[in-house]
Amino acid sequence: MDRRDFVRAPFTRLAVALLALGAGTCGGGGRSVPLDDLAGDLLNAECDFLVACAAAPDRTTCLASIGVDSAELATLKADVAAGIVVYDGQAAGACLDVYKSLTSCKQTAIGDLGQKLDAACGHVFTGTVAVGSACFFSEECANEGICDRTTCTSSGCCAGTCHAKPTAIPPGGDCSNPLPDQDCVDGTVCTADPGGGGTCKAPLAAGAPCGPYDRCAPPYQCGGTIDPVTNEGTCVAPPGTGQACDMSGNCDDARDVCDQTTRVCTSRIAVGGACAAPATCVGYANCDGTTCVAVAGPGASCDSALDSCLLNLSCDTTTMQCALPPASPSCR
Repeated sequence: MDRRDFVRAPFTRLAVALLALGAGTCGGGGRSVPLDDLAGDLLNAECDFLVACAAAPDRTTCLASIGVDSAELATLKADVAAGIVVYDGQAAGACLDVYKSLTSCKQTAIGDLGQKLDAACGHVFTGTVAVGSACFFSEECANEGICDRTTCTSSGCCAGTCHAKPTAIPPGGDCSNPLPDQDCVDGTVCTADPGGGGTCKAPLAAGAPCGPYDRCAPPYQCGGTIDPVTNEGTCVAPPGTGQACDMSGNCDDARDVCDQTTRVCTSRIAVGGACAAPATCVGYANCDGTTCVAVAGPGASCDSALDSCLLNLSCDTTTMQCALPPASPSCR
């Protein structure tokens, strides 16, 4: 996983929790977030995290470099106004508050956050569109239905049809050939079987014995000392700062990288520091071969042939400057 994707992964998960039907029941309590404030609160919380984890240079630059002007959010706002979708501001506030409790840049802490989100996030958007009726997004469908848009040829505003959500596969069930949009029941994952196929099983906890076909709870992986007879290891965390690592660069802390010489998880290099490898700089910089150089921010000159802009910015081919894409209109 790219270091920027790793740092942004919790917010990708949070956005899914906020802009989709949640997996759990709403916990109640907490502040209520008005729908018009949702995007801004989400952006502010994301930038606080990205800056703390060295994936963005500062809060102002970060806020100008992400944006959430998606067609989905614009459509959901129109749906709420029309009564097609019911918005629960208290559930949104509970999800945001869980995320704001994260103060660590470590994968192990982020994994714990995912479990808390699954427990805390309820139905932020609850749809009312019946099975068989037209939809643009699954959030519009009643009873956690799925908006089937398989006939659409683009990701734009193309209407689909609400289908009933398939029953989740129970623990121990065969998941080798699931129905479209069918998953294992919450708390389990599809685990490969030695003879082929897959079975829905609970992932193994940290420290549990594991074999080549087992899946550990993220971000833990089957490793440690491998028994030469049983080929079993233990579910272990990614290496921490100063610990031995492999060349995949998978260190626990997003601010670390696996040093190619020492093979130890080491702090990433700041802008202006000497570097020799592309992935050794802080998340908002690239190594030009000798020095960590900041990625172009909003309004900076850019090269449209290169991925040279920060976060969600792209190179405007008219101005040749980094800018956010134009706001997407509602599909309704």
